[in-house]
Amino acid sequence: LDSLKPLVNLEKLSLNYNAITDLSPLASCVKLNWLEAGNNQIDQVGTLSSSTLLTHLNLESNALTDVSALGSCTELTYLDISSNSISDISALSTLTKLESFLFSSNQVESLPDWPEGCPLQTIDGSYNALSNIDVLKKMQSLTYVYMDYNLLTNIDALADCYRLVQVNVFGNEISDVSSLREHDI
Repeated sequence: LDSLKPLVNLEKLSLNYNAITDLSPLASCVKLNWLEAGNNQIDQVGTLSSSTLLTHLNLESNALTDVSALGSCTELTYLDISSNSISDISALSTLTKLESFLFSSNQVESLPDWPEGCPLQTIDGSYNALSNIDVLKKMQSLTYVYMDYNLLTNIDALADCYRLVQVNVFGNEISDVSSLREHDI
C-alpha cells in the first residue's frame, strides 16, 4: 500500500480479498471517504482515527480485536466489522450518523450507548454474546434488526420502533414477543 501514500486526493478505495495487514500507508489519504478492506488480515485500525471524512467503511473478515480508534470517524454512516474477534464496541457510541451497522460473528456483549436521534436503520449483531438490546429503544429509524444467536431473553426495547420491517432473533431464549404486537411485520 506504500504506493498509495502520494494519492492525497484519493476519496474511494476498494481493497477487499487481498492479504493486507497494515493500513498505515492510508494516513496520507486525507480525503478518503469510502473504504472497502474486507477479507484481509488487518489486525489494527489506529491509522483510521485520522480518517475523519470516512462515511463508508467495510472491515469484515479481518483479524481485528480492538476498534476503539474508529470512534473518531464520526461521519460514518455505514460500518461493517463482522467476522472479527471484537468484544468491546463501546467506543463507537460517538458514531451518531450511523445508518447501517454490521458486527455479526464477534464476541460483543453490549451495544454502544448511542444518543437518542441516531439515524440507525439496519443493525446486524447476530452471532455475538448480547444479552440486552435496550439501547435500541432510542432508535426511531430502525427498520431491520438481526440479532440471531445471542443471549437475548426479550425484545421489549423494539416496542416503540414503529418503522421496523424485519426482526430476526432466532436462536435466543425469547419467550414473549407481544411487545411487537402493534407492528405490521
